[in-house]
Amino acid sequence: MRIRVLFLFAALAGGILAQGVHAQEVSDENAYIAYLKGVYLESENDLYNAYQYYLYASAHDSTSARILLSLSRVAVEVGDLDGAKKHCEALIAKGAYGTEARLILAEAEYRLGNKETALTLLTALRDSADVPRFQVQKFLAKINLELNKPDEARRILEEASASPEADFYVFYELGLLDADAGKKREALDALGKAIEINPDFPNAHLARARLLADAGITAGAKDEYREVLRLEPLNRDALSGLSDILYGEGGYAEGAALLAPLHRSGSLDDGGEITYGRFLYKTGQTDSALSVFGALIHKMGDKPPLLRVVSEMEVDRVLPPSGSFAIAGNADAAAHYSDTRAVTLDNSVTDDTALQMRFSNDGTTWSSWEPYAATKSWTLAAGDGTKTVSAQFMDAAGNVLATTSQITLDTTA
Repeated sequence: MRIRVLFLFAALAGGILAQGVHAQEVSDENAYIAYLKGVYLESENDLYNAYQYYLYASAHDSTSARILLSLSRVAVEVGDLDGAKKHCEALIAKGAYGTEARLILAEAEYRLGNKETALTLLTALRDSADVPRFQVQKFLAKINLELNKPDEARRILEEASASPEADFYVFYELGLLDADAGKKREALDALGKAIEINPDFPNAHLARARLLADAGITAGAKDEYREVLRLEPLNRDALSGLSDILYGEGGYAEGAALLAPLHRSGSLDDGGEITYGRFLYKTGQTDSALSVFGALIHKMGDKPPLLRVVSEMEVDRVLPPSGSFAIAGNADAAAHYSDTRAVTLDNSVTDDTALQMRFSNDGTTWSSWEPYAATKSWTLAAGDGTKTVSAQFMDAAGNVLATTSQITLDTTA
């Protein structure tokens, strides 16, 4: 899932709008005092009260473009988007603060869901000398990405990446675009630059982890997943990704240790609890694993996947298969030799679950697994001499009984 950086509107327009306050721009004294209070409250991020003072100031001096500009800017932030549009359109009609008003209007249109309109407004402003060009580029790239226009977004982001202001967001988005295009090396490089600029940006670490895991570079992927978890201990994607690698590598003990504190604190979701239970099971803590899955069944109900896992665990508590097998020659079974390669394997193996069996003449190349039977027709390897046949009998939980039997093959007797 692509997670994008939020754009603070103050960052977009602040460079233009943070100008001094001049009394001659406000004709009414009460309006001027209210305006100054609004400016102070806005600087303290008390936007709701700032908005009230700007409204009061505008009511007492409806001709002041400066008040109207501040009012429209804060209107966006407090959610009065239609009001912001009205104020911006009034400013544009006056011919006052036209660039700033269009920037604010673009933000209002974007927040209203009118992304194409916002895109048109910003595109017209992009090359203007009196706009914060880099911030406009970022905003344009963001909208193009959301409108599924990756080629245009890439062009804008590559242009922005050459700016001295280029930040982690630009390289992060370029990395995601490269990843989507299958350019893994370029994606890793771009995401690396994003992390170099902002080492504490978890999304870039997460994206790199996924790319490294896909490339089979599991050591690097684990490092990146761990960095995400350092920054966001409950990040589900990182927990899942790291757990998958550990499970695949047989790192069951590390996986159990990773999830144990989150299990104890109740911070794992159901998927995390299932993974934790599997790690416990693989480390031989069957009773603890059954306890975890029992709690899940109590919470989630008797869902087939959970019942299947628990059934497998219960089965595994049974002892492995026991017994033996022997090669029955057709010449002299008592002397344990045969004058032909065609023999019968006599099996005598028991278990509390359904068994499967397979055989081999060299212990390397095996026949396919098949349901257990008391006898099996078999062909010995060519050449007279002592022949060894290997057998494996597996129960439903995967426990295997491995054994061998020998016979002398003498086809010249």
